[in-house]
Amino acid sequence: MSNSLPLLTIVIPTVNRLELFRKALASALAQTVPVDIIVSDNGSSDGTETVLPSLDLPAHVRRFRHAPTMPVQDHGWFMLSQVRTEWTVFLSDDDFLEPGFAAGVVGLIEEKPDVAFVYTGCDLLYADVAVPGHVGPRFENAPDFLFSFMDGKRNICMCATAFRTRGLRETGRQPDNVLIGDMYYWTKALESGGVVGCDARHLSNYFFYRPGMTSETNRNTVVNWARESREVAARIRALILADPRNTRDKASVDRLATKFLSLTVSNQFAWNALRGAGKGTLIRSFFRLAGIILRNVHAIVRVGGVIVLPRPAVENRVLAHARRQARAAGRTT
Repeated sequence: MSNSLPLLTIVIPTVNRLELFRKALASALAQTVPVDIIVSDNGSSDGTETVLPSLDLPAHVRRFRHAPTMPVQDHGWFMLSQVRTEWTVFLSDDDFLEPGFAAGVVGLIEEKPDVAFVYTGCDLLYADVAVPGHVGPRFENAPDFLFSFMDGKRNICMCATAFRTRGLRETGRQPDNVLIGDMYYWTKALESGGVVGCDARHLSNYFFYRPGMTSETNRNTVVNWARESREVAARIRALILADPRNTRDKASVDRLATKFLSLTVSNQFAWNALRGAGKGTLIRSFFRLAGIILRNVHAIVRVGGVIVLPRPAVENRVLAHARRQARAAGRTT
């Protein structure tokens, strides 16, 4: 690899989100250390297809255009094939970075070159409410990180996570039946154990919920989310128990995996309701997944509220919960 290349590439896929894409691109261009940038228009028809080629961009930005629109998995694999640097971060067109993001990532990598992957503090945005994501220590062994993630004490957002490019390529194209791409790739990155790096500063911003806009998360049906989450929970459980550095007994790991699965599936009921899923669909999903949901009282309450309440009330509850989290973290809303 040429010594003239930076360490990190910021990859920005976009389709039909021109104004949001402008903000994502501007945030990548504002980084304080050298980075490569790849932008790829996946078949837009909202003006992006004419605006992107007309932009006066510096030489370290490469742009691509595809028509018709590719499946998400194919588009991601194409963009990865164009990366020339050792590390890669995927920045969705509706998310954005703080100027110090790349410097923080590079600092972690230079401090511990064998780190499995690195992530930064990330604000989780619910409409106009910013909730600080949970972060860990600067370096953390894989079993500690994985256990804390299942316990809801780590938030890992794709836009805040840098992966080894070679590792992503060795893992291969995201399978068609895998929709939770971030968890798929970072659990794969930890299959051999290792250490996770974290810059705890707020250096990235992830839109968890934007009223009226679909996302890769909320377009997943509850049933598909449950299937995939069950596989993720089993994989994380196996990774923790197989790691010789693990200090937790099998029973405690099993209990946490059960809790994690119940809560993540119950959350998906809310995201499905907010994108307009009908009550009949949600009720049928509940009966199919009752064995998961009924194992945690908080999951039962969440799903019951989603099924009973009208959509505006569900949205009000989600935003009220986000405001409470923000206040608890010392943020004004």
